[in-house]
Amino acid sequence: MQKLLDSGARPSIHRFSSAVVAAELAGNEGSSDPGRAASRVIAKLRTSLGTLVGPAGFEVLLSRSLVLARRENPMLEKVTAAGGHLVGLSASDRESAERETVALLSHFIELVA
Repeated sequence: MQKLLDSGARPSIHRFSSAVVAAELAGNEGSSDPGRAASRVIAKLRTSLGTLVGPAGFEVLLSRSLVLARRENPMLEKVTAAGGHLVGLSASDRESAERETVALLSHFIELVA
């Protein structure tokens, strides 16, 4: 079994989440905003997983991921999960926003895995 990071995410999941966020940032025409990247990744997950777990199940997973990610990223305190969407995700700088997005995605994947 892989060792968990301080955040609770396995290193492999953290690396995967980082790669997904980086690909989303690089692949979108001109938009390098990590907050928008997070919204796009969550929308893709909602489309795929929503049919399996339903809208309420997806919102529960997203809300729990947010609670777990807040432990390591207090700046996520103002972010909420409403209707399966992230509301209020913005950071003062790109690095912080990217770190918060990776943390949130890592916890989401850990919950599903």
